[in-house]
Amino acid sequence: MHVPRGTAARIGLVPALCLVAWVAGCAGEAERGSGTRPNVILISIDGLRYDRTSLAGNVNDPTPSLSAFAEDAVQFPLSFSQSNESLLSHAALLTGRYASEISRPDYETFIVDDGEMMLQEILREYGFRTGAFVGGGHVKGVFGFDQGFDRFNETRADFGSLRESTMAAMAWIDSIPIGEPFFAFVHGYDCHRPYLHRGVFNHPFGQEYSGIADTIAHSRNDTERIYGKTYYPGLDFPRIWHAVGEKMLDPKIYQTDPQAFESLARGKPLPLSDTDLCHILDHYDSGAFSADTYVGFFLEWLEYGGVLNNTIVLITADHGEDLQTHGFSNHRAVLFDSTTRVPLLIGGGAVPRQWRGRVSDELVSAIDVVPTLCDAVGMRSPASQRGRSLWHAPGDAETDPPPVFQEGVLGQVSVRTARHRLTFAGPSLLDPDYLLQLIREPVSCERIALFDAVEDPDEQLDIAYLEPELADSLRRELAEWRLGLEMSDDPGMVPPEEVREALRERGYW
Repeated sequence: MHVPRGTAARIGLVPALCLVAWVAGCAGEAERGSGTRPNVILISIDGLRYDRTSLAGNVNDPTPSLSAFAEDAVQFPLSFSQSNESLLSHAALLTGRYASEISRPDYETFIVDDGEMMLQEILREYGFRTGAFVGGGHVKGVFGFDQGFDRFNETRADFGSLRESTMAAMAWIDSIPIGEPFFAFVHGYDCHRPYLHRGVFNHPFGQEYSGIADTIAHSRNDTERIYGKTYYPGLDFPRIWHAVGEKMLDPKIYQTDPQAFESLARGKPLPLSDTDLCHILDHYDSGAFSADTYVGFFLEWLEYGGVLNNTIVLITADHGEDLQTHGFSNHRAVLFDSTTRVPLLIGGGAVPRQWRGRVSDELVSAIDVVPTLCDAVGMRSPASQRGRSLWHAPGDAETDPPPVFQEGVLGQVSVRTARHRLTFAGPSLLDPDYLLQLIREPVSCERIALFDAVEDPDEQLDIAYLEPELADSLRRELAEWRLGLEMSDDPGMVPPEEVREALRERGYW
């Protein structure tokens, strides 16, 4: 049996052999025939930032299994999530719709309503067995993610690892009668805080380092206490209670004036060196390596048991992490490539052989997943879904892909093309004047920013003042997208007359 490339060398021969034995033991009874309709597996590696993967050239090479999988899959390097937070992003991923259409975009009350048609419900209608194996957190059943699943399994530990969710998925797949198609959603939080992992994943990178970064990485909240390369010990994070009874960190803390952090901290601020910050990246990469290892062995189990031959496997993530690219270590504070550009791979034996091993230059996003998987198994996706199918040979898209539109939990919206990103840092998405503010603000204001993501991949230099026509054009696209949404509270809602008049003045209507 083949161990995913690089994995055995990384984690040491003995642990690797133990994992191989575990996989082989689980797979022993998994050999099965295949039905006419392919199985579907959707894997979400929560928090995996694309440019920290081996696919993007990370010198730590933390995701060798994904790289090996990509060699026989279709890879989409220009892939984006619809939001910068797990709850909103997974809602879009599993419905093919934007967060504001699924529920009121209020972080304290957002759930996936029973009225939404989710991927698992569509597949179950067509005779698929459906199972979800998730790491809890913001993808729990109480948020509406359990609807449509015959089996919904949450890890015992909240914000759990793919180690447990992949094992539960294997046991469930093994129980399905031969020839019955299944859909499995597999998810885990290995890339999430805290970044210090145990056992073989504790220090695979940067072993020579010794310093404060190891202490910070050990705590679930301490990396959040880094702003602008300064660590604020004991900085208090307010909590909120979601309407379903889950306690969550209040993201509004990220809107606090950084100058106030010093007074809010319980200890003296500690400037971090570039070496310290690089080692925190090492610890983040160890989480990516953990996720990659368990996904790799899951894929090996599928192949070993003959399941992969008639299966489509789509691997992606729901968001990235800023990791100090814009002064934050979390993902909810900003809406940039650092927090929303994610891997997307489609492989498995049911993918046409001539497609596999190729890289697509299409601009894609999470809302494309539902129509793609429906198309792949010969089903029509509901007309309410916003995405488009990627089920075609790379380079054979019938039309140019539309821009990617995104919503953040702090009132941000963004439009991303293959080259540029325009962001608007607005008020709450619930504000009735949101659209009015978007269209009336001059493109030179601080709330609107334009970036050339090719020349400036970290999106540091706002060029709106240099390219006002481009900025205004993208702002127009952003406003027209927002106008076209079927807002959850009132589908087909007509904007107030003041907004309509302002839109007419600016040529929108």
